[in-house]
Amino acid sequence: MASGVRMLVAGISLVTNTVILLLFTFAGGAVFGPIYSWLSLQPKTGWIINPAIVQWFPSFFYGFLLVLELVLLFNLYMQVVASRTYSTEW
Repeated sequence: MASGVRMLVAGISLVTNTVILLLFTFAGGAVFGPIYSWLSLQPKTGWIINPAIVQWFPSFFYGFLLVLELVLLFNLYMQVVASRTYSTEW
């Protein structure tokens, strides 16, 4: 098994990412809503930011968090179960 510190860090990182994912899922409108409302107030002739790019941002952001969740789950598995060190001393 891995050391306790490595298992603790893997567990804390997984819990932190899960909390962030849930936070943005429940409060995503408060984060992305002002961006969309600001974009709708801009004049239609000269866009500062292309609206097609801005609409993809939440999808990529949530996708990144989900992929990170899977990577952290695998990391936790590797730290807790698959990482074995055997002492050569008896």
